[in-house]
Amino acid sequence: MTAQSSPAFFGLPRRLALYIAAVAALGIPTIGLAIGEIAANPPGWAGAGRLLPFFALALLADLKPVQMEGAGKSEVSTANVFIVSTAIIFGWHYAVLLAAFSVGVTFLVTRRAWTRTMFNVSMYVLAAWAAALPVTLLGPVHGPDAGRITEYVLIGA
Repeated sequence: MTAQSSPAFFGLPRRLALYIAAVAALGIPTIGLAIGEIAANPPGWAGAGRLLPFFALALLADLKPVQMEGAGKSEVSTANVFIVSTAIIFGWHYAVLLAAFSVGVTFLVTRRAWTRTMFNVSMYVLAAWAAALPVTLLGPVHGPDAGRITEYVLIGA
């Protein structure tokens, strides 16, 4: 059976549907783990106040992407700046939740297809988790060590 004649799932080619399902199978449980980690160790009011600007700015960046010049209609979101920063400063669990929130809300507001929403939320979540790897593997940055923070952000991004 060729790729063109393979059966479609949810209106998508079989291989694409399987790829989306595999990404979601990793991304969605990661969201659950993040929620569990935050529930077990809540940030408190002061921590929530420090996180709120990152959530608001990431959402704004996703809702209002930057128009790219060129022949085609193309946009790029700068939300990754806030997601990577959150991963480095606050930890993977907050970055994962931020990523899921910002792209999820944006795709719901813009009424994107549920398969596309699920895939993009899962991809953002996995990228946010990966952005926190420098902190996870090398330990957090203590104090205003600009060199180490820059190093972590470059690796995480």
